[in-house]
Amino acid sequence: MLFVPLDDAEDVRCGRKAPIPLILRANAGDWIEVTLHNLFDKPVLYHDYPSVPLDMEHRPSDRVSLSPQFLKHCPVCYAGVNVGFNKPEQTAAPGECIKYLWHADKEYGTCMLSSFGDLRNQRYHGLFGVIIIEPPAAQYYCNCSVRKENFNEQAVITAP
Repeated sequence: MLFVPLDDAEDVRCGRKAPIPLILRANAGDWIEVTLHNLFDKPVLYHDYPSVPLDMEHRPSDRVSLSPQFLKHCPVCYAGVNVGFNKPEQTAAPGECIKYLWHADKEYGTCMLSSFGDLRNQRYHGLFGVIIIEPPAAQYYCNCSVRKENFNEQAVITAP
């Protein structure tokens, strides 16, 4: 999954800026609220690798979600997975956004973020990311300036 700040979305679509990998950081004990915006603007291509025989034609979904590994969350509202006819909807359609609330109850290190909008197809298009759970009260800084950032490929991290 590539991270695109909403202010940069048009520049990324036009090729003026490159998206960056989705890498988030939080501290043990933090509650994390993430708003995911679905910026798909054309049909998702079907990827037939690895080849799996299907009894019926598969049409890729353009819905996206975020599901965290290890983090605590309400499975009914914030798991990022639609199961059966459970409500509420946990994926976002193109042009929509959805909020997730997770709790980092302890220091996990790197946790995968996966999209379950279309598990069969989206992972081959890079629809995944990570959240790194650091020690309590850790601070993150951009590696080339003193501004605080909790997303980036590289960071300087200070921990008490």
